[in-house]
Amino acid sequence: MSAPLHPFSARLSLDDRIVQAGQPLTVSRDSYWRLIGAVRAASRLLRPRTNRGRTDPAAVEHVLLGCVRMAQHGESWVRPPEEWVCESDSSYCQIESLSNHLFARYPVPRFLARAWTMPGDMSRELAMYRHLASGRSIRDFTLPIPYRLSKAASVWFMQSPDDLLPMQALRWSQIRSLGGDARLARLLISRTVLSELTAQETFWESVIRFLVKHAPIGTDEIVGIIQFLHQQRFQPAELIVPNGGPLPLRPEMTLDGRSLMSLRRLMANWRDELRPRSVMTVSPYGSAQWPRTSIRPFRDCRDGKFWTIDELLTDKELRVEGGIMQHCVGLYIPQCAKRQTSIWSLKVHEGDSHRRMLTIEVVPETRLIRQAKGKRNAPPTEPAADVLRTWAEQEGLQFLNPV
Repeated sequence: MSAPLHPFSARLSLDDRIVQAGQPLTVSRDSYWRLIGAVRAASRLLRPRTNRGRTDPAAVEHVLLGCVRMAQHGESWVRPPEEWVCESDSSYCQIESLSNHLFARYPVPRFLARAWTMPGDMSRELAMYRHLASGRSIRDFTLPIPYRLSKAASVWFMQSPDDLLPMQALRWSQIRSLGGDARLARLLISRTVLSELTAQETFWESVIRFLVKHAPIGTDEIVGIIQFLHQQRFQPAELIVPNGGPLPLRPEMTLDGRSLMSLRRLMANWRDELRPRSVMTVSPYGSAQWPRTSIRPFRDCRDGKFWTIDELLTDKELRVEGGIMQHCVGLYIPQCAKRQTSIWSLKVHEGDSHRRMLTIEVVPETRLIRQAKGKRNAPPTEPAADVLRTWAEQEGLQFLNPV
């Protein structure tokens, strides 16, 4: 067992980390040190916990990240940090209280305060926080997809549960404003592809209205309906049936004029048709799928097009990617299964159709983009390369070769 940390060395260690966190700052350095002084004066967030054991390094890093980000937006402070009064023992509540003291002229949902201390690129979430804190409506905030919340949805957004992420809260508010209950909202967010808003919101909103109209529907059936519709309308056919093509099976499919019973019959008939000719593919490497890396996917809307970058997590997805893009990415299955590398697909969406633009290899351990290839190993087009560079900057990825 290690010896107790001496109070003096604990203070030195924490002080050193505080100094290191503030070193990259330039114009906001004075704001940072004002924040550090205020936090230490009014709370125990950045004091050595020598009486109760070591200070939690992870908790310290979260607090310092929050202080750095708040200092970088010091020009938006509406109150001086020295006037902050801490009224809670919870570190989360203290960070929320501090951010509200500095920025909020109007109420901000609690779940948005977490963005100050969450790792990764939180620029969009922090912009959303400051947008609402200044008294503007979420309806006026520029979303990463071509969609605008209704007035009713904007009210539900402000009341979203604290544990949701901001993009999930947008979906929650949409479902509740359309008449869905909390159970339906939780289910769609946690177990279907509708965890966040997508580029196909006109269709998915009609699906949500359908589910609300025909409630109650069992949990597993709702999940099955969403999977079926997503499969039929958006997934390439080769992911579903042998020898299928790159286009979805029913790209124009809608629920207009359809009853719940007719949808059930359609789903049952489809399963019956598929069963005799389906081919179960077993990976020769012992696992047909692998866990996600810590690298986040990408969503962005630019020039009227919706761009996505998603990790491929099964051997089948890799083979489909290789078949459509006509290169050898299917040979990377063993490395992906062992998490020695990761493969990502960059797509551009226009309306209800999409095109694969790049296949990207990223080494998870070093966050190095080893290669990015178009169809038949062609180099990236400039629009695709620009999207790739934006994603790399967001996730802190480095390029082996310039793009």
